[in-house]
Amino acid sequence: MSGAIRTLARLKDHASPLLFRFPSLWFVGLYEVLLGTTDPVFVALARTAGGALGLSFGAFGLACALSYFKHFRKTLESAKRARRPGPLREGAAGLVRKVLLRSPEERAVAMFFSKTIRTSPKHRVVLVNGLAVGFALVTMSVLADTRNASGLGPANAFFLGQSLLLVLVLLAVLRVVVDVPVALESNWVFRVTESAARGRYVAGLKKTIFVQWFLPFSVLVFLAHLWLWREGWPALLHATFCLVLGGLGIEAVFFHFQKVPFASSRVPGKLRLQTRIVPYVIGLLALLSALAWLERSLLARPGGFAAFLPAAAAVWVFLWRHNASFLRGHPLVYDEEPEPALAGFPEDV
Repeated sequence: MSGAIRTLARLKDHASPLLFRFPSLWFVGLYEVLLGTTDPVFVALARTAGGALGLSFGAFGLACALSYFKHFRKTLESAKRARRPGPLREGAAGLVRKVLLRSPEERAVAMFFSKTIRTSPKHRVVLVNGLAVGFALVTMSVLADTRNASGLGPANAFFLGQSLLLVLVLLAVLRVVVDVPVALESNWVFRVTESAARGRYVAGLKKTIFVQWFLPFSVLVFLAHLWLWREGWPALLHATFCLVLGGLGIEAVFFHFQKVPFASSRVPGKLRLQTRIVPYVIGLLALLSALAWLERSLLARPGGFAAFLPAAAAVWVFLWRHNASFLRGHPLVYDEEPEPALAGFPEDV
C-alpha cells in the first residue's frame, strides 16, 4: 500500500497524464480540493471529476425526462391510435425495398429485424445499454485527455478515434443483439419457407443494418463535424471513412453467420469474457489506434482516398463472396448446439 502511495505521489509531482486516465483518481483530486488543497494537479483532477459528475447528472435528467414524456404520451387516448408513416417515409422505404431488398427472403428478414427492434423492450434495452457504454467511453476518453481533445481538427487522431470507437461499439452491440431470440416459436415460419438461397437471409440482415443504422450514423457524423470544423470536405471524408468502416465491419462481424436474427436459440457464454476480456480490450485499442492513424493520414492527403476506397471495396467483395460461398454449403442454424463441456481422457492401457 505504501508503495502505491509513493507511486501516486511521484506521478503527481511530475504531473503525469496517467493520473487523468483513471476516473477513481479524479475523485481523489476532488476530495483533496474539498479538504482545502490548492495543488494545481489536484485542482485539475477535481475539475475533471466535476465535469464528469455534471455530465452524469445531465444524462440522468435527460433520460428521466424522455422516459416520462414517453410514458405520458402512452397514457393519452390519441397516442393509442395506430400511426401510419408519412408519405416521405413510405416512399423512402419503398425505394429501399425496390433497390436493395429485391428478393422475398431479404424483405422478410429486413421486416422481421426492423419490427423486432421497434417492439421488443428486451432488445431495445440491450441496444441502448450498449450505445450508452460507447458514449460513456467517448466521454471518459475526452475528459481523461483534455490536452489531446483541445484541438478538434482533422489532424487530431485522438478526436477522430472517438467516432471510430462509436462505429466499433455499434457493430459489437448489433452483433450481440441479433443472437438474442425474441420468440423461438417464431422460427417455424422460416423453417417451413426456407429456400435454397440461404445467403439472401443473411444479406437482408446486413443490408438493413447498413441502411437503417450506419447510413444515418454517418450523416450525423458529417453534420457534427461540419459544425465543429466549418469545412465541408474534411467532414464529408470523415463521414465516408466511418461509413466504409461500418460496411466492412458488418461483413467481418457477421463472418460465417448462419442464423435468422432473433429466431434462433443461443448458447450463452461463447464469448468467454471471463478469460478473454483483456485480449479483446487490447485488440480493440490497437485496432482503434491503427484506424485513427490511417484516417489522419488520409485526411492530410485527401488524394489517398482514391486508393483507399477501391482497396476497401476489394476487401468487402472478398468477404462477401467468401460468406456467400460458405452459406451455399452450410444450412441455416435454428438450434445452436453447445460445445462439449468435458474433454475425454484416454483410457488406461
